[in-house]
Parts: sequence; structure tokens; C-alpha cells
Amino acid sequence: MFDLLTANSDTLWKIVNGAWIVSLVLWLCVRAGSTHVLLSRAWRLVQGKSSRTDPVIARWLNGRDALIQFRVMSGAPVRTLANAHRLIAWAEAQNEDVADIARCGQNFDVETLRLKAVPHGFWLLVAIVVLAASVATLVLSTTATFAPRAWVNVREPGAHTLYLSPSDARVWPSKAHFGRSDCETSSTQVLAGQVGLSASEVTAVCGWFADPKLAEHLDTTLREQRQAFGLLAVLAAFYAWTSRNWVACTVAARALGKRLATPQPASERTADALGTQPDDDTDVTLPPHE
Repeated sequence: MFDLLTANSDTLWKIVNGAWIVSLVLWLCVRAGSTHVLLSRAWRLVQGKSSRTDPVIARWLNGRDALIQFRVMSGAPVRTLANAHRLIAWAEAQNEDVADIARCGQNFDVETLRLKAVPHGFWLLVAIVVLAASVATLVLSTTATFAPRAWVNVREPGAHTLYLSPSDARVWPSKAHFGRSDCETSSTQVLAGQVGLSASEVTAVCGWFADPKLAEHLDTTLREQRQAFGLLAVLAAFYAWTSRNWVACTVAARALGKRLATPQPASERTADALGTQPDDDTDVTLPPHE
């Protein structure tokens, strides 16, 4: 029996490791905006590491490798190697980090090296609310997807939500519950007062417990609810990921805009160019504020 357990564990670890490798390759392709990484590895697997004899093709491939590496490392979606060179030069001139510029996402045009109009703070607040709601929905729907009981309620106005199993009913969101044995030993009015339900609700639930087909009906209901909550979890994850990226890009763009709008002292520009720190007693002349 333990040999079988070990074999199953080894198989599971192989599947997990394979999934990690595939996920890493997919992430690299998405971040690089190209399948160059995958194609390069596939070519080396088939052809082996061979020398590039043609100088023109070798120069192009080397440039392509450098471009893809720059995209992956910086996150900046530059189209060509020349665009990457211009972006690096612009970032150095503005005393900015390329990675911080890349975090602006769609708010920064890497072709024209221009920060676009940053969304208003109101829309940032809306996006944060959407993000919080999406995360909460994701957590709740994921929890409900793997719940061992079904969510039901009696068909009457103002009915409570019940967390039902074949032998027990819990009143949500409280911890009050009653089971099949309680229906047999307690009166309807007493049981209703104990759990906070109406007498008609208690009567209906006790009738469910007496039905021999309750377990089969709950299995069907639970399967349908898991499918619905699973789809809701996927949708919530999509909105959470999208709104999170939008918020992160907007926050980065607003921070970059503030830094670009703040004049940099001449001593700091000189120190940046020389790679030194300005003296504390150096006279600094600030440009006029517009």
C-alpha cells in the first residue's frame, strides 16, 4: 500500500513540476510579447547549439535576443531595438528607471516617449472599489465552490438561507442548526424559536428530512451550485486581475507625472551625470516655477 502511495506522490510531483515549467514558459512569452524564447529553445533542442555563420543573420538574431531580454527584464513593450535604445536614453536623461516607466503600462507611449493623460482620481477610486469587490467575490465564490453542503431556502417571502446536508440544516449566517432527530423530539414552535426560523420553514425542512430522495436531490443541487460558483470565481478573478493591473498602471503613471513635473536641481543633474553626490553647501539655482 505504501509503495502505491509513493508512486502516486511521485507522479503528482512530476505533474506539478511540469505545470510550473509550462507556466514559466507561457509567462515569459506573454511578458516578452513574442514566442521567441520558446522557438529558440525548440530550435536548440532540434538543431543543437550551432554557430551563426552568416553575419547579417547573426547580427539580427543577436539583436532579437537582446530585444526580448530587454522586454522580459524591464517589462517595457518596445517594438524594436532602436526604440529600446531611445527609451533607455530618455530614462537616463530624466533620472528615471526603465522598470518604473514600464509599470505605467498603457499610460506611457514607448514610441513617442510621452506620458499620456493620466485618468482622474475618481476613476482610480472606482477601480479600487471594483478590485476590492472582485477579490471579495472571488474568495466567497471559491469557498462556496468547495462547500460540502448546498445553499437552499424555503419558497416563501422572507425565507432564510439554509446550509443543508441530508441530516442537518444550518441557518446562515448564524451558527444555529437542527437535524433530523430534532424534528422527531421537539415541536415545530419550540424548534423555530431555538433556531430563529418561522414555523412554516421548520415544517418544510423537517419534511425534507423525511423524504428518502433528499440525498439524491442535494447531490444534484450541489453539483449545479458548484458549477455556478466556479464560473463566478473565474469571472471574479478576471475582473480582479484586470482592475489590479489598471490600478497599478494608473498609480505608477501618476507618480511618474509628479516626478517629471518637479524640476530637478542642477547640482543633482550634474551629480547624476558624473555618478557623484552633490556637496551639502553647494549653491543650487532652481529654475523658475511655471
